[in-house]
Amino acid sequence: IRALFAGMLLCASMCGCGDDGYDDDHSDDNYMRVESSNITTVTNVRDTYNVNDIIYLETNIPFLLTTVSGQRVDLNQLGLEASQIGCGISLFKQAEDQTYESVLLTSDLLVGNAGVYQDFVTFFCSKTATNFNNQTGIKLNAPGRYQLRAGNVVAMPMFYQLGDFNAETRIDLISYLSQSNADSDFTFTVE
Repeated sequence: IRALFAGMLLCASMCGCGDDGYDDDHSDDNYMRVESSNITTVTNVRDTYNVNDIIYLETNIPFLLTTVSGQRVDLNQLGLEASQIGCGISLFKQAEDQTYESVLLTSDLLVGNAGVYQDFVTFFCSKTATNFNNQTGIKLNAPGRYQLRAGNVVAMPMFYQLGDFNAETRIDLISYLSQSNADSDFTFTVE
């Protein structure tokens, strides 16, 4: 089931219409778009890591959110469960020609509640009294210059699918990795 959900998340994160890859003009009243900052953050930020260090990511999605149209949403009141939340991130390594290529990650390079689907690390959240959260680590097993990205597009925001695709209400939460922004991805070196 997790692989199926990860596949649907991957498809959703690659579809869309607007400049940022997401359709702002939904006519469906059951669709809600939320933009927020600092949902996922690197907790051990450094410019340089050593081979075999682990870069840790923490995700916290509060129950109370506000949509871009100003509507307040209580995820707990909607009955959203942790198994209905998906998010993915990818690791890219700089090649000799200065472009970045996707790193094929395997589950043995992950720490925490996450899985791998193609070249995406997929977070699996837990539900607490006030939010949904996840702590995941990626073991850095080779030297080089790296970027953490939400997808194949440079400086693309992270896409969190809240609810399943067959649910009555769909909420798309858009956020940049705390150490990224619209102009750059989180870039670091491994020695």
